[in-house]
Amino acid sequence: MLDNKKRPLLSICIPTYNRAIKLNRSLSILKEQLVGLNDEVELLVSDNHSPDNTQKIVSEFIKKKELHIKYNRNEKNLGFDGNFFYCINQATGKYIWLLGDDDFLKKGILKRIIDILRENDVGMLHLRNVVGKEKGRLYTNVDEYVITISYWITYISGNIFLKEVVPKVDVDTELLSSNILQVPFYQKAMMVRPSNYYLRTEVFVSLEDDNNNGGYNFVQVFCDNYLRLTHNFIEDSRLNENTYSYLKKDVCIAFLLPWIARIYVEHKNKEMEQEHYWSILLKHYKYNAYFYFSVIQIFSIRFMKHIVKTHLNKVLLRK
Repeated sequence: MLDNKKRPLLSICIPTYNRAIKLNRSLSILKEQLVGLNDEVELLVSDNHSPDNTQKIVSEFIKKKELHIKYNRNEKNLGFDGNFFYCINQATGKYIWLLGDDDFLKKGILKRIIDILRENDVGMLHLRNVVGKEKGRLYTNVDEYVITISYWITYISGNIFLKEVVPKVDVDTELLSSNILQVPFYQKAMMVRPSNYYLRTEVFVSLEDDNNNGGYNFVQVFCDNYLRLTHNFIEDSRLNENTYSYLKKDVCIAFLLPWIARIYVEHKNKEMEQEHYWSILLKHYKYNAYFYFSVIQIFSIRFMKHIVKTHLNKVLLRK
């Protein structure tokens, strides 16, 4: 069991809501990976008042003593950010990892992460989930680190950060309704140590596209809210203004426009709120020529691919 006199190195915090089957799989994987690491890892599960059998599943792991879990069930649904904030405040480890309940760890990755945190006193560890040869690097230049991570800073399971920055982040009503409450904690953590770590490897088991996300305005969150938090961070930290310009362009071309094209052309992720997409984008990008060029290019390519794919499917069905 976890030694109460010894602070854990890492708190793995799993905020969950109404996804008992996925949580069960995630906890089963963690059970295998935590062998030999229990003294260094704290495991928390915060149930956002799920109507399914989430509580029963967690109780079974605890009852069988298969996992040492600090379990919380909110009296009411606190929303994404509210549940994230609860986890962040309850964690006691040196580092905090907000881990999505459907992000299933690749075999052996937890041991690799613990080794990195043991060996490097960093502000943040960013995990880029890529199949191929592992690449690990210690960054001492924050601008370079921020650019390397780019908009992936919004991915909760991809970032592990120092607990000590939690009281330094001003959590107001606006942040609690941003759907990316975690981002300022990551940004603050980058600044409190001379170095940060980047690990590019296969972190999670590859899964089919999960089309079960939604309930928020995609562009509002990843354009308006992300750019606001990022600009404030760049200014407050006195980082290079060119860093912000790069991040603004990258999130537009590599993330926002391809995702919107996917919705409109392929009719995927239709559960996302789609109001005011273009007015929000124009508010931020109307004076950037690359925006208009990218809209034409990305939508044209996506449309042609969709036409070809649809035609081939019809041909195959006839056979």
